[in-house]
Amino acid sequence: MNNTTKNLQNAKQIVLRLKELLGCKRDLQLAGLLGISPTTLSTWKSRNSMDYHLVIEFCSGKNFDLNYVLLGITSNPEGNGFEKYDDSIFAKLKTQFENQIEDVKSVRIELEQLLEKIKTKDEIDRAKTRIKKVKGAQT
Repeated sequence: MNNTTKNLQNAKQIVLRLKELLGCKRDLQLAGLLGISPTTLSTWKSRNSMDYHLVIEFCSGKNFDLNYVLLGITSNPEGNGFEKYDDSIFAKLKTQFENQIEDVKSVRIELEQLLEKIKTKDEIDRAKTRIKKVKGAQT
């Protein structure tokens, strides 16, 4: 099968998988669930193009596996689906997240220090106001 034929079946395959997951027998039913007209769905299939944003949001709302819906890839029930990725990728991601957590902690400390300064400034302003009142009362 050449790439052109494979690509031409892509939108049709996605529509078929959606119908399967939703238990729809007809395109009309699927179009109704997606909130689009049957003509729009037909156009998706004939032009091999679709509103992927709409499909992804719809699938996310239904907790559908996007790998299955969009690519036809089923998850491995025995594994976590990440077996094909190199451990170094996960190590890099872990390091990135740890660095981001440290950044967040640093910002938190800075904010707490600023809050203390604000509290101190407010206390100084209140003290100045009291002094003015006392001086005003003495005159």
